[in-house]
Amino acid sequence: MNFAVPLTNSPPPSVPSGEEPIVVESSEHRAELIGAGGVVVIKFSAEWCGPCKKIAPAYHALSSDFPEGVKFAEEDIDEEYEGLPEEIKSVPTFFYFKDGEFKESTKGANIQVVKDTITKYI
Repeated sequence: MNFAVPLTNSPPPSVPSGEEPIVVESSEHRAELIGAGGVVVIKFSAEWCGPCKKIAPAYHALSSDFPEGVKFAEEDIDEEYEGLPEEIKSVPTFFYFKDGEFKESTKGANIQVVKDTITKYI
């Protein structure tokens, strides 16, 4: 029997694909997303952050796990948009909003914590 595995140039996807998160482009854009209502999750991260890169594929796939009304966004803290929350002391940090109101934040690259927190607000 031949148990050879074909070689490919790309690794197999480890997470199902979902809709890409909205990239926050300014403090005004962030305010519009939050003010639009519904559940909004913003991942604050940085290009140089290892844990941010680690959780990115799972975060990008979250849109397929939740109802269409849940919006996922991400913001690079190095862009330094006006009004960056002072509570961000480490990355990744996730902020959760419902109907324009801040609910809570979580820190770290644990996708289950993110899922559990979103579930509280849908």
